[in-house]
Amino acid sequence: MKRTWQIWSLFFLCLLAVAIAMSWLSLKTFQLESLREANQAGIELASREAELQERISSALYRLDLKMLPLVAQEAAQPQYFYQSYFKVASTPHSEDQQQQQTTATDLQEQFLASPLLSEPSQWVRLHFEIDAENRITSPRFPEGKQRTEAIQNEQVSPESLTQTKARIDEARKLFDYQTLATKTALPPNSLLAGSNGPWSNLNTTTLAYSMPAVDNFLSQINTPQSADLPSPDEQSPIQQTDSPAVQSNDRIKQQRARADQRINSELTQRRNSTQEVAQLNAYLGNNVYNGAQISGLNLPLAIEPNDFLPMQPIWLGENLVMARRVSDRGAIQCCWLDWPKIRSELQNEVAEVLPDVQFEAVTAETELKIGTALTTIPVQIIVDRPKMLTMLAWDAPELKTSSALPISLFAAWCCLGLAAIASALLLHGVIRLSERRAAFVSAVTHELRTPLTTFRMYSEMLADGMVAPEKQQQYANTLKTQADRLAHLVDNVLQFARLERGPAKIASECVTIAELFDRFGSRLRERAVDSQMQLEIEIDDDVAGLSIVTQAATIEQILFNLVDNACKYAQTASDKRIIVSVDSSANRFRFCVRDFGPGILPSDRKRMYQPFQQSQSATANAIPGVGLGLALCKRMARSLGGNLVDEPGNPGMIFVLDLPRS
Repeated sequence: MKRTWQIWSLFFLCLLAVAIAMSWLSLKTFQLESLREANQAGIELASREAELQERISSALYRLDLKMLPLVAQEAAQPQYFYQSYFKVASTPHSEDQQQQQTTATDLQEQFLASPLLSEPSQWVRLHFEIDAENRITSPRFPEGKQRTEAIQNEQVSPESLTQTKARIDEARKLFDYQTLATKTALPPNSLLAGSNGPWSNLNTTTLAYSMPAVDNFLSQINTPQSADLPSPDEQSPIQQTDSPAVQSNDRIKQQRARADQRINSELTQRRNSTQEVAQLNAYLGNNVYNGAQISGLNLPLAIEPNDFLPMQPIWLGENLVMARRVSDRGAIQCCWLDWPKIRSELQNEVAEVLPDVQFEAVTAETELKIGTALTTIPVQIIVDRPKMLTMLAWDAPELKTSSALPISLFAAWCCLGLAAIASALLLHGVIRLSERRAAFVSAVTHELRTPLTTFRMYSEMLADGMVAPEKQQQYANTLKTQADRLAHLVDNVLQFARLERGPAKIASECVTIAELFDRFGSRLRERAVDSQMQLEIEIDDDVAGLSIVTQAATIEQILFNLVDNACKYAQTASDKRIIVSVDSSANRFRFCVRDFGPGILPSDRKRMYQPFQQSQSATANAIPGVGLGLALCKRMARSLGGNLVDEPGNPGMIFVLDLPRS
């Protein structure tokens, strides 16, 4: 075909168009897949953040519930409990009480031991009172006769007194009145002002710890709807954009806004709960102790209800203290908490939901994080959010679903590649077949034209009596030669066509080498004589008697073609010999055909086994043939289970037919 480049150009243009379309589809697919993965990752992250916030909220509730009894109990301690012994007051209001007045003088001189003397809490290091001159006294360290009486009554032990004395000395170094007075300057109003309940008439300050940041925050969030939440119209991402990424971001923002609103609500609830419980305990404690009777004795009235001041948790350096002012003396009463023990207990309390949680003191200089602050004590928890989110990612069930789009796309590309390769191979085969058909037609037509022309001319001359009788034999011999040439050409073409359709099913036979050459040796010699060449068959006696199981007719055709080629291409050689020899090895035979002609150029050796291909010397010297001999011999040799190879003869060429014995 003369215009194969046009066919290939059209093929590659079509392939390029399909590849461009597939590339565009692939790009869009990957973009959609990346958006889907980003959306899925955002949903997973939001889910883990929600789980983490749920754990933080649960931990804060646990921590506040853990600390609430201690805070409420200390807030409810009457002021006179901070004295080791306090006087018993008598205020008769009925006839029964007047009958008991006979021992009133004795009763007024009696003292009762403070519960703080003999019942220290494991989380409290020291209860003490400090005055304006920085003098520190503790109900757990009585003075003078009271100490002796406390030891005799086994209310305290010398060891506990020694320990208390050491802690008082330590407190003198850590605390001073001015600092405490500044820290306990509490605001006059309460977050529960105007609330209903038995304590609603009390003019009290806030019982939960008070920080300006907390109070300002609570005042801002006490609105019907948080300003951070989008309006209903803004909550619809479809009205804003159709982009999945924007929809995912808006959804995550809305989830976080709802989470912030939930944090605000939970903080308010926890703070109100702390306020209510602490204030109720303080009110009940103050009223129960004021005028309550123990063993027929009236307890002294501690303070007037409207003058009641609660304990306020504050930080002094690294020490956590609950402090309040004493209205009648100006002193400050303090409960020094054992923060290391409390911290350890709190960590154990939430270890299952927040492992490795840490605590940070909330002071005026602290950056307050509303979502992690306790409402009972001025402490906020510190959570390693990346570590926790990673842990939740390990613990959470797999939410990510694999998409079939990349797999389908990969399969489509593979199918496209296979289709392109198959189409290219098919097109290449069709083009080669067309070229071979064209070459076959051209070669066979040229090869047939010469003998047919000779046949026609010689037959016409003989039929018309134009040939002298003495030359008729010569003309007959020429016609015979051309007939053999045509027969050989037709045999080769038919044999090649049969091999193209598949291996021929010819029965094998067992013959000796000598018998084999007895069958077609004379034919080989005649072909050499016709070309004025000399054929020599060299077979050793030990090889001539060996047997081979093969197709004798096929070997004959192969050797005849090789001898025919030698006669054509070595015609101009000075040495006119063509040597046919046979060698043997353990299980193989080598049939060699050697000539002493010019040989074959290296450029021709690459394509001489291709059908309808002739060497440059054959084309230049107009050697007859269609270029089918060596290709046919190669295929017939393989059909016999052997091979045909060429070796340089220096001079000439050696073609070797290598066959198995059976």
